[in-house]
Amino acid sequence: MVPNKDLDGLAICPYLKKYIDSIDITLHSSVESLYDAIPDIVAKKLPAHVCVCDWDWEYFDMETSTEHLHYLYRRDDMEFLFMHPESEDAPLPIGDYNFETPLLIVQQRSMLQQARKKLAQNTNYYEHFNNKT
Repeated sequence: MVPNKDLDGLAICPYLKKYIDSIDITLHSSVESLYDAIPDIVAKKLPAHVCVCDWDWEYFDMETSTEHLHYLYRRDDMEFLFMHPESEDAPLPIGDYNFETPLLIVQQRSMLQQARKKLAQNTNYYEHFNNKT
């Protein structure tokens, strides 16, 4: 929600302010706990749901699980994105943002695609993705 000079004044998540009251956050202590919660999370069809994964989840295990969730819920209009502290590169210049716990972010795919399209048409937001300058 805070403008970032490295993104030409856009926020890291430009639509967060609009949807902040529609986002759920849950804490999970194991992959089993997370997988048990996913059907209910998907059924709610919220704009976004952040799953805080509070266990020692290896990067590649999380990546594999995220791909598996994409496959399982491919017909449910849901997108699974993850942020992991062991990631070597942030997709955007997020500066001093630091997190220690992996996050799985579940979003409505159609809503995310509309937002991406609008950002691409009206801003240069995506010019900053994976830009190593």
